[in-house]
Amino acid sequence: DTGANPRFVYALFSAFVSRFARFLLSPHEHRVFGSLKTSFSLFGRLLLYHDPELFWHLERHGMSVDVYSASWFITVFARNLTLETLYALWDLLLLEDHVLGMYFFGLALLNDRRDRLLSVDPSHLPETLMNLAPESA
Repeated sequence: DTGANPRFVYALFSAFVSRFARFLLSPHEHRVFGSLKTSFSLFGRLLLYHDPELFWHLERHGMSVDVYSASWFITVFARNLTLETLYALWDLLLLEDHVLGMYFFGLALLNDRRDRLLSVDPSHLPETLMNLAPESA
């Protein structure tokens, strides 16, 4: 419980961003984009290693990693998740304290929707990818 103390809430937020979205703290735009580019490269390699068929399917249809994962990494998945799911994910990331945790969550999300992504009409891939979210438990 933060006791509605805005300084404490900000300190928690700052610590979270420092751990999982450090690139957002840079005052230099080129560093922000350089860090994001590194994130895309890492995530792409993880996907290529774990599911080359899905990786190449997405690439073949113009869906490079940066197209669909930018909002994931910039918001640490806040864009498409319900607050309940988001808090559970963030709690897990904090408890596990693994710097690659959010990348493996992204990988799990793609894996969970793999069949849909491989079967959807390619013209609907951008929308499908941008709206990916885990199913409610």
